[in-house]
Amino acid sequence: MTDASCQLPDVERPRGLRVAVRAGGWLAPRPLAGAVQVFGGRRAWGLAVLLLLLLPLASRAQETPQPASRSGGAPAGGAEAPVPAAPRGLLMDEVVATLEEALITRSDLVFEARVHALGLEGTAALSRSLGERELLGTLERSLAERLHAREAERLGVVPPTPQELEERLQQLEARAGGTGIVEAFLRVHGADRGQLTALLERGELAARARESRVRVRAQVTEAEVRRAWEASGSQVPFGEEREGIAARLQAERAREVEGRELERLLRNAKVRRIAPWARLTAGQGR
Repeated sequence: MTDASCQLPDVERPRGLRVAVRAGGWLAPRPLAGAVQVFGGRRAWGLAVLLLLLLPLASRAQETPQPASRSGGAPAGGAEAPVPAAPRGLLMDEVVATLEEALITRSDLVFEARVHALGLEGTAALSRSLGERELLGTLERSLAERLHAREAERLGVVPPTPQELEERLQQLEARAGGTGIVEAFLRVHGADRGQLTALLERGELAARARESRVRVRAQVTEAEVRRAWEASGSQVPFGEEREGIAARLQAERAREVEGRELERLLRNAKVRRIAPWARLTAGQGR
């Protein structure tokens, strides 16, 4: 399944409004039941207004009028007219996974994926389709960031200052093509600068936590560097290749350490993958 709302300005599912209207006349949140319906909760009055607007839809969904016969009376032949099929609910958002008590919705992942793409490639990346494969990658990155950020608090990692966050925000705006583009992007997603800043802060905090865990354990010794140079069979003097070999070995070890650390965090966390495609992670039978 492909997310059709991929371009700016597109109308993707709003982050502050998570609700589903289903046939049968009910309108209520149903936590953790397949495609889960949730309400934003930040503005109670918004929910009340929404209910008033959608009640007519719910009542019309309950009506099942019988078609009249040609003579205007009962259906021809005395048989009951078939009841028309009830329309499917209008699903505006769904819970994809949970981490402890936190809900991770599809709109959360779309927003995070777009912000990530915006920082890497600018607005050109916003025209790309977001299918389940892309959202799965975003889910894994989101879970890792959330777990590392929580670990950072436990380890006492120094969080980024407001000035550092403002610099990150300015870098993102420059990458995107200006403040106006970012503001339009936020309006499309029903978000604000506070939510964007919080996402950037979480990413920075997670990066610092990974660095604190990996930095010491990813170090390589001089003997390891020399053995790697000898095993390569290079004719270039060791002194000229030492720095490059050391950097390569350190990067490889850092990836291994980071992978083991993330496995440990996931193993000790209460993660529930609800959407079927969210369970298709390699090596995990969730």
